[in-house]
Amino acid sequence: RIAIRPEHLLAGGTVALGTARIADVSFFGSFCRLKLDSPAGLLEAHVSPTNAPAHGETVALATDPRHIKVFPA
Repeated sequence: RIAIRPEHLLAGGTVALGTARIADVSFFGSFCRLKLDSPAGLLEAHVSPTNAPAHGETVALATDPRHIKVFPA
């Protein structure tokens, strides 16, 4: 099992995690919460309101290796 905090899921980086379609965008003041429909299931990401993709858009998921937490199965 792995975990990546929502603010690091679309942060870019050297670890490509596939793509996802934006299923929902909710504004929360300092960030937007994105619901992502991906082959791995429904995911959540947090991005700056100025960088929020549009509903229905397909985005690349990527992060930096230091943001991936691995837990024993």
